[in-house]
Amino acid sequence: MRRLIAAAFALTLSLAGPIARAEEPTAEEGLGLAEANCTACHAIGKEGASPLPAAPPFREIADRYTQEELMDGFMEGLAVSHETMPDWDMTEDQAIALSLYIMSLAK
Repeated sequence: MRRLIAAAFALTLSLAGPIARAEEPTAEEGLGLAEANCTACHAIGKEGASPLPAAPPFREIADRYTQEELMDGFMEGLAVSHETMPDWDMTEDQAIALSLYIMSLAK
């Protein structure tokens, strides 16, 4: 009987789809993503030059785009000015978090 109940519970969970995230993505998570994935090319802080001159500092990106434009670009793919930009298939939560962080740098 316990196996039947466990199997029914597992089936119910699988049909329900992914479990919703308890918290919304944050700019702090975006900073972590930027530190792990972007610092080789981009300046990710409020000052400093990008290690790769063709890669704009995040503070300049924040002044050029809206958060929605960034999220759309992250989810659909970005047109970039430097060929070393990796192809990163972001999740929606990652796109939200990274765009929140970048927008926190806007003037």
